[in-house]
Amino acid sequence: MTLINVRLTRAEEEAVGILKRSRVEISDVVRAALRHEAEKYRPRTAAFTTRLLDEIFEQYPEPHRAIARSFDVHDRKAFARAFRKHLRVRVRGRGRK
Repeated sequence: MTLINVRLTRAEEEAVGILKRSRVEISDVVRAALRHEAEKYRPRTAAFTTRLLDEIFEQYPEPHRAIARSFDVHDRKAFARAFRKHLRVRVRGRGRK
């Protein structure tokens, strides 16, 4: 087990005092903060990304009135082609005004 020594500002010392008076375990707070912060930097797997996208699409489904797309939105190459085509159409259309 690693011991970490950290210098605290006066404001942080006051916060520690408040927590101690409230009988909160400082070590639990520090461990929770470390886990939370480390989670931001943890490498993601393809399975994690798939689960995350499934959750997002379940929570925010496409409306029924959405226009059917002519490409597979899950195929990144097909999406890239369609997006480039979309940009070309918009640029050409802008010049005609």
